[in-house]
Amino acid sequence: MAAWADFPNIDTKSAEELEELLNDDLALQIYIDNLESIRGMKQVHKELLDGNESLARRNLEQQTELESLKATVAEQQALFITQRAKFDASLKAQQDESVRFSPAHIVTKLQSSLTESDDLSESISQSFLDGKVQPDDFIKQYRDTRRVYHLRAAKLERVARDPTLLHGAG
Repeated sequence: MAAWADFPNIDTKSAEELEELLNDDLALQIYIDNLESIRGMKQVHKELLDGNESLARRNLEQQTELESLKATVAEQQALFITQRAKFDASLKAQQDESVRFSPAHIVTKLQSSLTESDDLSESISQSFLDGKVQPDDFIKQYRDTRRVYHLRAAKLERVARDPTLLHGAG
């Protein structure tokens, strides 16, 4: 029964007409092409083709704009990469510089300077003992060097007693 619905008028055809459809490919093709469902399917197919062609034309019309936008995006990406590299370099430089002001670095530098002052005063003493420095020059140099040593030692002791003094520095 479903076959009759798909092929209307087939039951009204005579045996000769049916025989002709079976033997003549052109007659069969004409019969099939005239079926309502086939005409509807062909119409839908044509509409889909026309719609696809229209979409393709619109896409092609927008291709130059798309290429321009792609070029702009590529330029912006290159600019971003350049700017990001500059930013990263600046950030690293800032971090490297900020280490100099960290409490631990300040204490280390103060200890190092204290040792330098002590070594310098010992060197001045040795020069005096070796006769390379006059007494008046020795007294002035030694006194100045020891004054710096004691100032640095006092600062180091003060920081050791109250480590919060350097928290504003880092």
